[in-house]
Amino acid sequence: MMPPDLNLPDDVEALKAMVLAVAEKAARVDALESEVADLKARNAEADERIERLTQILKAFDRARFGRRSEKLGSPSTDDEQQAFVFEEIETGIAAVRAQVNKGCERPNGKRPPRPRKGFAPHLERVEVVIEPEELPEHAGNARDDRTFGGSGPPMVAYRFEDSRAGECVARHLSRYRGILQVDGYAAYNKLVRSDGGNDGVTLAGCRSHGRRKFHELYASESSKVATETVERMAKLWQVEETVRGQSPDARVAARQQTSAAIVTDLFALRQKSVPRVSGKSKLAEALRYPISRRAIFERFLSDGRIELDSNTVERAIRPQAIRRKNSLFAGSDGGGRTWATIATLLQTSKLNNVDPFDWLTPRLERIADGWPSSEIDALMPWNHAG
Repeated sequence: MMPPDLNLPDDVEALKAMVLAVAEKAARVDALESEVADLKARNAEADERIERLTQILKAFDRARFGRRSEKLGSPSTDDEQQAFVFEEIETGIAAVRAQVNKGCERPNGKRPPRPRKGFAPHLERVEVVIEPEELPEHAGNARDDRTFGGSGPPMVAYRFEDSRAGECVARHLSRYRGILQVDGYAAYNKLVRSDGGNDGVTLAGCRSHGRRKFHELYASESSKVATETVERMAKLWQVEETVRGQSPDARVAARQQTSAAIVTDLFALRQKSVPRVSGKSKLAEALRYPISRRAIFERFLSDGRIELDSNTVERAIRPQAIRRKNSLFAGSDGGGRTWATIATLLQTSKLNNVDPFDWLTPRLERIADGWPSSEIDALMPWNHAG
């Protein structure tokens, strides 16, 4: 039955228009309800991430100021481990922002920036790239050999990529041959696969990354297994302090004598603990990470050139990460590559204990005056005499 007070028009066209209006209104309501549900889901996920970051900060405070703030291993080891806190916080904040702004056409209520206009098509383009000759003796200079007694001067090279996608990693390291000591990012594994991968790459793991989640649980005093793991791992860094700067053979000998037994015991502890904890717990996640990467984590026992961790690289990357927002003036891929070149020059000079300004100013003047590229090695910071 129809409600007695419902007035429907007698005109067919008017009735059609009324029905269409009602349908459109219902569709708008459905769309709004769907959008509200989506926003609630994104906010709930963002709240969960924020809670996770808050717990990390609390654990960090406990590690610094609590009764367990004593140093483990070398004086710098604990500081390096705590530095990973900021790395995870930065990643987490970026994820929260991306999740909250997902699907928004105008984040923060601002109009999207207009694309920049290029130069007129009729203008002549002239590109001049000045690079030194790639001499054989410069091959493989991707280095800091001081930890295993090497005599080569330290240097660092930065390369700009617009993301951490797997194809960027493959492109960057396509011709690399040697040891690649990295975190557990899956893209690195593809470089050592036989199906088109790079057969000349030896993958080595970073135990600081492997210890990170155990350290969080240790700092919050929430797991005996995590506490035992962290305390045992501290002995590995103590061994490294005694062999730093020695030859690769001497380092391997010391590691086989002391570290090998510690590593074996750690693996046995993890294997025994995994079936006893919830698969979704933080401890299970911490345990699975090193277990699934056992081979690459144990390579340092047989190769003295491999470090226990990748903290040397992390320290070189951190200044660039800190300056990232200040570097937004780059504005394009070309600007990003230029910034990477500048960072390479500055950080390499610092690695060689040379003041960047004192070294770079006269070198650029000499290059501008026509310094031959075949003698570019004489301008490097390790040959700087003041």
